[in-house]
Amino acid sequence: VYANIAFGLKIRKVPKKLIQQKVKTVLSLVNLEQFERRNARTLSGGEVQRIAIARALVLDPKIILMDEPTSGLDLQAKESLRQIIRKIHREKDIDFIITSHDTEFLFQTATEAFSLLNGRQAPVTVDNLFSGTIKTKNQLELSPKLIFHISSQKTGRVNIVIYPESIVLSPEPLKSSMTNVFSGDITKLVKSDSDIKVWVDIGVEICARITAKSFREMGLSIGDFIYIEFKATAIKVY
Repeated sequence: VYANIAFGLKIRKVPKKLIQQKVKTVLSLVNLEQFERRNARTLSGGEVQRIAIARALVLDPKIILMDEPTSGLDLQAKESLRQIIRKIHREKDIDFIITSHDTEFLFQTATEAFSLLNGRQAPVTVDNLFSGTIKTKNQLELSPKLIFHISSQKTGRVNIVIYPESIVLSPEPLKSSMTNVFSGDITKLVKSDSDIKVWVDIGVEICARITAKSFREMGLSIGDFIYIEFKATAIKVY
């Protein structure tokens, strides 16, 4: 571990005594004070991530870039990593740029978050980001068999987002003014204390957010057939 962290300093010809001091300091920052002589092959996934942070920290960076830092980590290791990142940012004024599909970790850790779709900045959401083509007025084609009714003056290739809370679920078709009506099977459920996220396969997987009360009343489970409905104005085009 010591040699791994010290490598960048050695090739910069930093004096040996200063290297020792700096390695001890960064190991303390990542809560691995007694790991100097540990063999890297004996480290857990979470410890490997923290050693990687220490190796970057020892060079006194302004910014640290991290790509999928929680890959392969259990919940405890993720929480430890999150606390260390926040601690370093607070105490050392070092910024982190993190790219990850682990959205829960990102939103719990970051002070700012951005979504990307096809290389462009998208609304800060992780659900219901799609690309399609507006071929005729007020119609967006995601595929030849899947067309959304929209309210937009744009034409051509566009990106869209549909916020999950704007989608209505129903066991039967509703008599309403909503122009987008689809049906499909429930593929995934994610529960929290106050609401439930429900994913439905309508040709693409689309996510709706409903209250826990509505979820209980409808008695939904994975595999159930359900209708989803949303207004044309619920589709945000950008």
